[in-house]
Amino acid sequence: MKDDVEVQKKELVEFCKNLYKNNKYELEKLVEFESGYLLHDAVKWYTRNMCLYQLLNEALRIRNVELLVKFGFFITDIFKQLSATGLSETDECHLKVYHGQRISKNELNRLQKSIGGMLSFNSFLSTSKDRNVAVIFAGLSTDDFIAVIFEINIDRNIRDTKPYADIRQISFISDEEEILFMLGSAFRILKIDCAIPDGLTTISLELCSENDQMYKDVFKHEKLKLNEDTELYHLAELLFRIGDYDLSKKYYEKYMQEHPEYSPLCKMNLALISYQKYGSNIDVEQPAHLFDSIRKMAADHGIDEVAVEEALTRRFEGWIHHHRAINYAHEGEYDLALLSQKKALEEQLKCSTSSLPAIATSFYNIGQYHYMLQNFSEALEYMHKALSIREKSLPATHHDLSATYFVLGCLYEQNGDYRLAYEYFTKALNIRRISTESTWIELRMCEESIKRVNKHLP
Repeated sequence: MKDDVEVQKKELVEFCKNLYKNNKYELEKLVEFESGYLLHDAVKWYTRNMCLYQLLNEALRIRNVELLVKFGFFITDIFKQLSATGLSETDECHLKVYHGQRISKNELNRLQKSIGGMLSFNSFLSTSKDRNVAVIFAGLSTDDFIAVIFEINIDRNIRDTKPYADIRQISFISDEEEILFMLGSAFRILKIDCAIPDGLTTISLELCSENDQMYKDVFKHEKLKLNEDTELYHLAELLFRIGDYDLSKKYYEKYMQEHPEYSPLCKMNLALISYQKYGSNIDVEQPAHLFDSIRKMAADHGIDEVAVEEALTRRFEGWIHHHRAINYAHEGEYDLALLSQKKALEEQLKCSTSSLPAIATSFYNIGQYHYMLQNFSEALEYMHKALSIREKSLPATHHDLSATYFVLGCLYEQNGDYRLAYEYFTKALNIRRISTESTWIELRMCEESIKRVNKHLP
């Protein structure tokens, strides 16, 4: 909720002001951040030369949960911005980026013994397309520390990675070819070469999918460790926002066990998780049955009744507009469906607890309604926004991904771009051939569409 973000931002700013009370430069920047921060400026603030960058990465390094909770809205906004931005369309399918730093000799020895294994950075990872930039950041080796270059191989065909993006257009420093990886990104260690001509040790990595079995085996215990922390509820909310519904569910359930007086509130959030995961299979009135319990709990704890009603309305307003849009679409009122879905998207973008998959669904539906209204350029714009999120947050064989590919194929066919239409129809067909959710009609539509556009290709 917007109020939750404002509370977190206020707590973070007050903490920073107290910490830097004798630093006029930092205080001026914090005042500017407090009054001017917007969701779509998260990466710009992260890359700015001020205390936020240092504090956040230090909190991540030492796992300071209390401070990380204050940064919760900021981490979420960076995640959303990286997911929405991605790489440039001109970037190749396979590319290399570089990160320079110094590590201890013991750390290098551990990496050498782990070739073929997994490596995860517990902070945001800044990389450059220019190796020379990484060399500068690596510095020189000392008696205790080794200057190394991480050479990261990216295959853009790999799905289900943590988000990463070319941030030139959204960074405070716009003249660097910087690719920023979300914290927790996973890589496989390919090789370590100590015989590079410039004297720097090069550690070759490849970006991995979170569906990689080795990734699951190595890092699953890290997620379980978080259950030991005291800020379970705030962490559950943070995980919900970034679409990790399974782990968010575990947090809410554990918090509910430890704090039974908050069971109604946790149950409402669990109902939201169920809806996000299973959509139409869930009774849309389910959370409404919990409202009375939430109101009673709030009254028992002296929470203002008006504030509770406003909070409930904000949380579900986007949901209400979304279902109105669906109903209008079923009746063929696509102009009204478009208006309602845009209102739903507005509420989702204002609400800190909105998940990326839900935002992607709004983009997709808006694209669909534009398509039905023959607003083809607008439809194409929103479909690509949906695709940008879905390619990073869904399994490569997910049915929603095939649906997005298919509509894009239709749009490019409409525009006369038969090569791209063929490409997207083929992607949709490849998923539908192996997806258990696909029907024979959907398969047939893909096959017929491919035959149709193929006639226009040389």
